[in-house]
Amino acid sequence: MIAQLACLRRPALAALVCGCSASATFVTVPMSPVAVPADASALADQGADASARTVFRPLPSEPTPPSPRLRCRREVSCKPEEGAAPPVSFPPPFERCGAENGDGSFSPRETRDARRGDGHACCYVAFADCRT
Repeated sequence: MIAQLACLRRPALAALVCGCSASATFVTVPMSPVAVPADASALADQGADASARTVFRPLPSEPTPPSPRLRCRREVSCKPEEGAAPPVSFPPPFERCGAENGDGSFSPRETRDARRGDGHACCYVAFADCRT
């Protein structure tokens, strides 16, 4: 199994190390899990299928200005997290934060900082007044 995953993750080394054929179709495997088994007892209480999975999107990198040559004002806005997680969400503890809102892109770092004072904040970063 580990050798098979190595073949999938590193196609360039696959033929040498894993013995995968050069004509094999390679699949990109994410470095972090994106699906985890749902809690079977909670699903049973709701009458759902115990084989269901909760799907997580990977955490984004920190938002950056539109171009490295531009100087922009960095605006941070925070809002309360949503009442329910969307069908495809960030992993805990950010599962109730959207990827974007009208105020910018989700920032894990700003959200962590804000949650020291407000445990349910979701923070977004936008760049404005960009100049050369």
